[in-house]
Amino acid sequence: MQPPSQHRGLRQSSSLVLFFSHGVSLKMWEERGLFDREVGYYQALRRRIGDIVFVTYDTPNPELEQLQQRVSLITVLTNHLRLHCFLYSILAPIIHRKSLRHAAVFKSNQLSGAWTAAIASLVYRKPLVVRCGYVDSLWRQRQGQRGLRFWTAFLLERLSVRVADMVFTASEADRQYLSSTHGVPSDRIYVIPNPIDTDRFYPAPEKAEPGTVLYVGRFSEQKNVHLLVEACERIPEAKLTLVGSGPLEPKLRRLANPEKVTFAGVVPNRHLPAVLQRAQVFVLPSQYEGTPKALLEAMACGLAVVGTNVPGIRELIQDGVNGLLCEPDVKAISEAIARLLNDAELRARLGRAARRFVEERYAQSKVVETEARLLTTLMA
Repeated sequence: MQPPSQHRGLRQSSSLVLFFSHGVSLKMWEERGLFDREVGYYQALRRRIGDIVFVTYDTPNPELEQLQQRVSLITVLTNHLRLHCFLYSILAPIIHRKSLRHAAVFKSNQLSGAWTAAIASLVYRKPLVVRCGYVDSLWRQRQGQRGLRFWTAFLLERLSVRVADMVFTASEADRQYLSSTHGVPSDRIYVIPNPIDTDRFYPAPEKAEPGTVLYVGRFSEQKNVHLLVEACERIPEAKLTLVGSGPLEPKLRRLANPEKVTFAGVVPNRHLPAVLQRAQVFVLPSQYEGTPKALLEAMACGLAVVGTNVPGIRELIQDGVNGLLCEPDVKAISEAIARLLNDAELRARLGRAARRFVEERYAQSKVVETEARLLTTLMA
């Protein structure tokens, strides 16, 4: 008998099959607070294009059953044989052949693991969309990787994007990189912005708590959170809330003054709007970014935002127009935060412009329509 996770809501055909990133599961989405954001987008897309199937790295368990109930009408295909992660990534197209052969289009959720979708596309001769929320090889370059892991990722990436009928990138910079580095024809690459649910993320300035500064994201070297902690220590009125988790959390807790810094842990995306609405300033002090959704969600809530003048952030923040840009050092970050905390008119003006910016370019309803139109051309 097939496991319940394999046949709940199964249809005879599907319009789109989404292959999760290598090793990623619904459980991981839930643990990282991403579940509602990611599933919500595909539920909206489903209403435009028809049935959707997820191919994930989950293994059957009671927790998975609960998550599937929240996925609702989207079918979930799992690693029910409990194979090693990489082996499953190769064999998943065969294991799930009864469902995959009825699909209209295959899509990868990221470049990492896109080879699974590419294999399925070649086996079943279905159109393939490779989505690049971030470009794996480019990120590894920025981290100084040039060894075996980099070249393995680079070659798998090249295979996936060259097999693809369409490639979706989140930014124009990523589109140009894939075209110049991997030779993907420009007419097969489309910029599909990261979608933001502007109905859930909306301004509520009356809820803001004076002096509250907010960060949302991982606690990793790339994010420079220690600079933000030190910057807020210099501002008497600042009260910093850190939302997230990561390998540097113990170090940050040792650095932080418990009277000024609150560690809020991972907050599910459905609860994040209320957290954002209580802040006066949002700060993203990273070394580099792709197209950071946390920043866009803060902007959608009408917050005055501060970001470092680095790739991925400076493409979103226009200094003095919809936020403030600063250099990635303690002095510059503290000065930008203090400027906003002490100028209510500036906060309001930047917040209004930030909201307009997201509504015009990143609203989920618009992104869904764009993707649905492109997918429909492949289905035809």
